[in-house]
This record gives sequence, structure tokens and C-alpha cells, in this order.
Amino acid sequence: MFTGIVEELGRLEGISSIARGSQLRIGADLVLDGLEEGESLAVDGVCLTVTEVGRSSFSVQVVKNTLEETTLGRVKVGEKLNLERSLSLASRLGGWIFSGHIDTVGRIRGKIDTSLTIEVDRKFIPFLVEKGSVAINGVNLTVGKIAGDRFSIFLIPYTLMATNLGEKKVGDRVNVEFDLFVKYLQAIQRNYGKDI
Repeated sequence: MFTGIVEELGRLEGISSIARGSQLRIGADLVLDGLEEGESLAVDGVCLTVTEVGRSSFSVQVVKNTLEETTLGRVKVGEKLNLERSLSLASRLGGWIFSGHIDTVGRIRGKIDTSLTIEVDRKFIPFLVEKGSVAINGVNLTVGKIAGDRFSIFLIPYTLMATNLGEKKVGDRVNVEFDLFVKYLQAIQRNYGKDI
């Protein structure tokens, strides 16, 4: 589980092919403290397993399905990536609760100062609640207006500086994970009807 509070901006240092996927080597500093092989770590919001830990970098393996269904299939060496270690029972819950399982890839359709407008497939719009939570590239954000197949989010200057969202442009793709509780409520309603 993750909170959507990015700890560090890492940098993709290398990509290599493995059976049924890719291995990514990511340069980092803060998240390396105490990091061990086998731990979960969110990379741009995608929950991945750490396979190697070095002095200034770590590696994760990404299967073909994840490469196809997230933005990680198109990352390039040198690209900045949002990093967050998994939540422990002793952690403060400064953000919200996210699983690191990306629901869809959205596309930035508008950027004005500290506001982004993101387009997603219309079937995902019921998972959004104005003033609710959504994770974009692993960053916990508050949903603004919802209209059609688009929704807005607002970014404070600190978030623009401390995450890779400040570098995103109109047309760029982003990983989107919707509020876990809203997804559960939608599933209950869908499976059991309105009498819940």
C-alpha cells in the first residue's frame, strides 16, 4: 500500500530486456535507505518489486502486461520518475491509500499554471468524486471539476517541484489510480444492486 506522497524523484539509468518484460535500473538516494530486495516500491505510481539494490540505484522488473497498461512501457533513459516506498504500520498516513495497481492511462489535455486537465475513458468517470482523491503518476491529488471524460487537478508549487508532474506537457500520458474505497463501493453496488 502507498500514500501517494512522493519521497523522491529518481532517474531512469538503464533498461534491459528480460523474459516477458524489462528490467529498469533507477538512480535514487532517499528511498535506498534500508531498501531490500523483494520489497514493493511505487515507480510513477506502479507497484513493483525491487530485484537489486546498489549504492546509488535499484532495479525492478516489469512484466509485459504492466509495460502495456502503464506509462512504463514508454519510459526513456534519463526520464525522472516519482518514487515512494510502501507504507508500514508505523508510517504516518499523510496522503490517502493507494494500491499501486494502475487503473488506466490518462492523457493531459490542458495545463494552465498549476492546473492540469486529464482525459480518461468515460467508463472510469464514476470512480471520481469532486474534492476526492486520485493518484496521478503516484501523486495523491484532489479532484477538481469533472466534465464529460475529463477532470481537473490542482498542483501546489511544491508538488510541481518535487514530482515529475511539473515537467509534463499537454498530450503526455500519465498513470491514473482511482480512490480504492470508491472502487469498492462501485463494485458492491454493481454486484448487489442499490440495496446495500
